[in-house]
Amino acid sequence: VPANGLLNLRLSFGGIVTPLTRTYRISGRDDNGQTWQREIFVAYLGTPAAPRILGLANGASFTQSFAPGAILSVFGENLAQGTQAAQALPLTRFSRGVRATINGQAAHFYYVSPTQVNLQIPYGLAPGPATLTMAFPKEGAASATFTLGPTAGGIFTDANRFTVPQTSCARGQTCILFLTGQGEVSPAIASGQAPSSNALLEELPRPLAPVSMTIGGVPAQIVFAGIPPALVGVTQVNFTVAPNTPTGPQDVIIRIGGADSAPARI
Repeated sequence: VPANGLLNLRLSFGGIVTPLTRTYRISGRDDNGQTWQREIFVAYLGTPAAPRILGLANGASFTQSFAPGAILSVFGENLAQGTQAAQALPLTRFSRGVRATINGQAAHFYYVSPTQVNLQIPYGLAPGPATLTMAFPKEGAASATFTLGPTAGGIFTDANRFTVPQTSCARGQTCILFLTGQGEVSPAIASGQAPSSNALLEELPRPLAPVSMTIGGVPAQIVFAGIPPALVGVTQVNFTVAPNTPTGPQDVIIRIGGADSAPARI
């Protein structure tokens, strides 16, 4: 083979049980007598299996509450051709062989795998019936319907439903938690995008709907509620615990507009 030349070879094999990855080793010798070797890994996938969507949930609370800009968790079978987490911003609209739209608008992916996909519900969608469609090059498409609200706050928690990153907070102390489902924000931000790391505090996107919260039934003061740099569709809430808040594990509920979050614990 001359320098920069091409060599084409057709190979066919029988008796392969898919899925299977085979290694092919190619070796040669240059004109000067130097030998070389390369390895190629080929994945045999077999007949593509049809994708199936088995369930949808709010990406933080895993309840049936959804809003523009929120994280949507999709559960099913054959939802992607592998596993891939987002590695850069803005989030991608194509990952591991799958694209997704909600009411015709492209959705951006946080994470894909054959059994779970996390994506952002696009901003700008009107409340009401919504259809998620996931399309694949050869396997076809799968769809699921759900209902969008103007807001649908879901608080991120640990496995025991305690708020993260802080599971406890003292009376009079200011702490933070994170949620998704804040709805439309101002200033507006494009779907899949995070605020700039150079943005000033007053320039960060904040929910258009009013935000309030209670701890153990007692109102807490919200110091800040907005999307911080490097996060997509996730709102940070800084709050101060009231002096008369009950001690011990207490329910945390955040209201955005007219919708209450599912209770978390602190």
